[in-house]
Amino acid sequence: MITLPELAAEALGSYLAEQLNRRVGSTDARLTKLFPHLSRLALDYIGNSDALYHNVEHTMLADSPDAC
Repeated sequence: MITLPELAAEALGSYLAEQLNRRVGSTDARLTKLFPHLSRLALDYIGNSDALYHNVEHTMLADSPDAC
C-alpha cells in the first residue's frame, strides 16, 4: 500500500536530486545517483516516527532549496 509520506519522499527525492545535479553536475555523479535513495530513506524514517513537530511536511519545507 502506498502512503502519503512515501509519495512525498519519492517526489522530494527526485526534486532534490535534480537540483543537486544542476549545482554539481558531473563533478560527483555517484552522489547525484545516491541522493534520491538517501533522501527517501530519511523521509521514510521520519514518516514512521512519532515526532510531534519534525514530520515529513516540516522536513520537506526545511529541505527545499527555496527555503534558504
